[in-house]
Amino acid sequence: MNESALHENQKTGGWSLGRFALLLAALIVIAFPEPILFAKSFVFRDFGGFGYPLAVYHREAFWKGEIPLWNPYNCSGLPFLAQWNTLVLYPLSAIYLLFPPPWSVTFFCLFHLWWGGVGACLFVQRWTNSSLAGWCAGIAFTFNGLALNCLMWPNNVAALSWFPWLLFTINSASNLGGRWLVPAAAVATVQLFSGAPEIILFSWLFVFAHVLTSRDVAAKQAILRMLLVAGLAALTASAQLFPFLDLLINSQRGIRFGDSTWSMPSWGWLNLVVPLFRSYQSPAKVFFQENQDWTSSYYPGVIVMLLAVSILGRRSAWLWVLALAGLIMALGEKAYLFTAMQKSLHFLGFMRFPIKFVLLPAMAFPLMAGLAIAVSQSQIEKEKISWRKKLMLAAIFLGLTATILAVISYFRPFPFESLRNVQVQSAVSRLFLLGIALLVLRYLGRAATHEKHRIVGLVLVLLLWVDGWSHAPNQNPSVEASVMVQNLSSHQFGVLPKLGTERAFLTKPAHDNFYKMMVSDQFQNYLLYRMALMMNCNLLDGVPTLHGFYSLYLPNQQKVFEPLFYAPTNRPVEGVLSFLGVGRVGEVSDIIGWRRRTGALPLATVGQSPKFLPEAQMNQFLFSTNFHPGETVVLSDRDQDRINVRSNSLARVLNSSIGAHKMVFEVESRSDAMLVCAQTFYHPWVAEIDGKRVPIFRANLGYQAMEVPAGRHQVILIYRDRMFWAGCIASGFGLLAMLILWFSNQKDNS
Repeated sequence: MNESALHENQKTGGWSLGRFALLLAALIVIAFPEPILFAKSFVFRDFGGFGYPLAVYHREAFWKGEIPLWNPYNCSGLPFLAQWNTLVLYPLSAIYLLFPPPWSVTFFCLFHLWWGGVGACLFVQRWTNSSLAGWCAGIAFTFNGLALNCLMWPNNVAALSWFPWLLFTINSASNLGGRWLVPAAAVATVQLFSGAPEIILFSWLFVFAHVLTSRDVAAKQAILRMLLVAGLAALTASAQLFPFLDLLINSQRGIRFGDSTWSMPSWGWLNLVVPLFRSYQSPAKVFFQENQDWTSSYYPGVIVMLLAVSILGRRSAWLWVLALAGLIMALGEKAYLFTAMQKSLHFLGFMRFPIKFVLLPAMAFPLMAGLAIAVSQSQIEKEKISWRKKLMLAAIFLGLTATILAVISYFRPFPFESLRNVQVQSAVSRLFLLGIALLVLRYLGRAATHEKHRIVGLVLVLLLWVDGWSHAPNQNPSVEASVMVQNLSSHQFGVLPKLGTERAFLTKPAHDNFYKMMVSDQFQNYLLYRMALMMNCNLLDGVPTLHGFYSLYLPNQQKVFEPLFYAPTNRPVEGVLSFLGVGRVGEVSDIIGWRRRTGALPLATVGQSPKFLPEAQMNQFLFSTNFHPGETVVLSDRDQDRINVRSNSLARVLNSSIGAHKMVFEVESRSDAMLVCAQTFYHPWVAEIDGKRVPIFRANLGYQAMEVPAGRHQVILIYRDRMFWAGCIASGFGLLAMLILWFSNQKDNS
């Protein structure tokens, strides 16, 4: 079979997109049989403590007919939808909204892993005009260290899965315009709803670089079409973006928030070739780099690296620029580029952890691998010969690197001598795979028949899968689903703390002791998570707490919580604990125990005497023996002229109804009184007394208070997020614009 016939056959023969989708699904099932077949669930790190509890809370709100705008269970209350990464408006959240957790949340993540691989296959097939190249890129995109690590973050794996689809649709839109702008805008909108800012930003960097380096269309026309797509997507996603930006402006993050914490170690580039070099093993038997815990791996695959290095040249220049920029930025302050970029691009100051820049090479290398396969099948003999020479040089370079690292790991183990054999095996196994891949690639170019070409190509695809899947012990430990069920903590609390009655507070000694108790058994570990209400696990049992694990916090609430959490033993904290309604305190013991605490006040109290102070003095007074929350409320001196109450009032809360977005109190007072609510102050909350709007004052530094007139009154607190509803209107205009664009171009595309 000649090369021309072979090239035509691989377009539509055994390398179809549908067959790849089935193969990829089968490989994912082989890699994760128990989570797929309902037996177990992911649990490790942020999946069990962050993503899964948020999904459960979202699901509960959905079945109550509520939009979860506010979360009253963590941090004395904070915005939920506005966090962005909570996936409230993401369309495919329907997977876990409609089907029971924990399986549905695990399936959500694995589905997106598959979806991203299918998208990478489709894009590279169309880009390179080689179906085998698409298969290789799809496997490399799915089974690499960073993609597998992202399984613990539902929002990150969702955003990453839409990256190749964004490339594919915007490439079509920039070339063809017209009706093609609509699917591109739709894909961009869905990715925006996923809530992973770094991945979204990096996706658009790739989009601009790819379109601008393409010769298919004039640069000016391509830029205008991309900007139109971006504008349509931003407008349609306004329901999410408006409340997010509002929270970001009012949050603890600023342009000086980010630093060089969790940056790539100085030897980190070597982990692109030998994944476990200089790594340590956590109690869960998952490997991490020293002083970098954001990702357990960013290994792209040594075979992928072989293909990427072999394609160094003009066609891959834009990909290599992005990949190298990401690798340099990931080093943080160890490389001057990160510091310089932070000073010149202030928005990077909002971003934490320089290691996140490894997303750029993780997104680039699979595309390079696909491009290399396409070049290897070029009909231009001169181009193929040049590639083979580069391939041999790349193999020699990577082989020598892996060999040197194996020798260093054996003779100079540092600092984890007990893992010397594991690290040596990591290097030797990559050498073995590198050698086999080199033989397969050489034979692939010489396959004389379509059948031989298909067999050898399939061997290469499976080698890529083995390389990615076997590079480290399971990055995503799973456990029996029984430990993930709701209301598991009732046996330890007896009567669970309820919203509006009391909260739980885990002290720092108990928090630190929890980490000392961690063992390799992930079932027992997650049981400890549940018992200690770690991270956001309290959402699974509906237990209000003072803590929570989120990207964005309200700063004044943090100013109260942090000195409380880090308070030395001799610092008076009883007044603050009573005000915040802490009735259960986590203590240090062989297991996490919860001590009952007396003196906790209910969520709403009335009759306190105002004490007006400058904000700088509030915290000092709150953490003093003079603060008695049942008698005194601390208010800003700037509000002094707006408040009539000057002393204690004989008043009481007769009854109350507490919900996530609405609270109703019946208050009776002989004179004007201050009603104090131990819920975080945030501007969307509004107060009404007998149907009349009244102002909410910031009390006790970060909480709520309002003035109630004498007599018996109904006080209602309602969460009205005008930014969300304004965003919904803008999103409606965005959808309308897409429909108009679609139908107005119907004739041009018929």
